[in-house]
Amino acid sequence: MLLICTRAWGLNQESIVADSIAIGHFEKTNSLAQSWHLSRSQWQQYQHIIHTSAIGSIYAKRHLDPNIILALASDDPAMIKNYVRQAVINEHSQVSKLLAINALFEKIAKARYGQGQVLADAGAQKGVADV
Repeated sequence: MLLICTRAWGLNQESIVADSIAIGHFEKTNSLAQSWHLSRSQWQQYQHIIHTSAIGSIYAKRHLDPNIILALASDDPAMIKNYVRQAVINEHSQVSKLLAINALFEKIAKARYGQGQVLADAGAQKGVADV
C-alpha cells in the first residue's frame, strides 16, 4: 500500500511541477505580449512566424518590433495598419525614454566632472595621452 501511495504522490508531484512550468510559461508569454502591446494570440502568432517561416527568422535576427514582423506577415491591410501604428507608438516610447536617460546622464556627468572634463578624465583613466 505504501508503494502505491508513494508512486501516486510522485505522479502528483510531477503533475504539480508540470502545471507550475505551464503557469510560468503562460505568465511569461502574457508579460512579453503586454510589453509589445500585443494580445496573447498575437504573441503566439508572432512566435509561430519567427520559428517556422523564412521571413520570421530573418527579421527576428534584426531585433525588429514584433508588430513589424506581424505586419510583414499579414495580408490584411487593416491589420497591417494596426501593427504599424503600434510599432510607431512603441518606437516613440523607446526613443523618448532613451533621450530622457541621455539627458540625465549628461546632467550627472556635468555635475561630477564639470564642462568638458568627462572625456579627458576617461582618457586619463585608460592611459591615453593628451593630444
